[in-house]
Amino acid sequence: MKKQLCLNQFWIRLIATITMVIDHIALFMAMFGFIETTSLAYVILRIIGRLSFPLFATMIVEGVYRTRHISYYLFRLGGCAIGLGLVYLILESFEFHIAIPSNLFLTLFLGAVVAYFIKRKGIYTLFAILLVGLSFVPHFVVVPNYLNPDYASYGLVLFALLSVAHLLADKKSKDIAFEALEPYSNYQETPDYQRNINIGYCVALIIVNVLYYLVTTLIPSFNIRIAMTLQDYSMLAIFIIFMYNGKRGYDSDGYRIFNYLFYPVHIAILFLIFMLIY
Repeated sequence: MKKQLCLNQFWIRLIATITMVIDHIALFMAMFGFIETTSLAYVILRIIGRLSFPLFATMIVEGVYRTRHISYYLFRLGGCAIGLGLVYLILESFEFHIAIPSNLFLTLFLGAVVAYFIKRKGIYTLFAILLVGLSFVPHFVVVPNYLNPDYASYGLVLFALLSVAHLLADKKSKDIAFEALEPYSNYQETPDYQRNINIGYCVALIIVNVLYYLVTTLIPSFNIRIAMTLQDYSMLAIFIIFMYNGKRGYDSDGYRIFNYLFYPVHIAILFLIFMLIY
């Protein structure tokens, strides 16, 4: 008996948000000396935090493939990337550095663009390859924090493979529907269709982690930007991704604004809390 797909986008984003906060709490605790980075508690908290990025990345790829207003979707992510970059630029001008200097929204925006280019296929695939190639620069060259995408190449390679996985799973689904003499539009509404997509996402996540584990083992200096010893645990996210049912779930304008503002706001709140109790 097949397991029912029970997690919609709302719940997966909520899990991603909670695990992200747990990860950042661990970082601030270490930064302010409340916990040792070699302690078991710190490692466990960081492992939980590893679930966050692949869940966010998967939901953004889903957004690229499902939204009817891709330009608006990219505009919002791009605006957040610019806004966060300006905040970091201002902080740097005052020689003030925070614990999480990389621009996560820049990664999410570029990742969404890569997914969009791969979705369009043809000449756009070359643009996607170019963007992924540029993401390797921070591994070898010092990049200002406001232009520094979080996870560097790991992030965009993951976005690229998630998008490719979606295309391949979609093609497989079309073949299944054709062989069953079933209209493809009808098959897309079935749990089996989403299961095919989910399996593709899970395989993509595993491939990226295995690939980067091998690369960082052979080239230790390449590991500075990713810390694969912990990032490998992000593969645990496959158990959540596999339960995704393809539905949006709860949604509203206020909730969307909350999603975009939460990242910088929660960083500021955590910093202030730890400053007060330090």
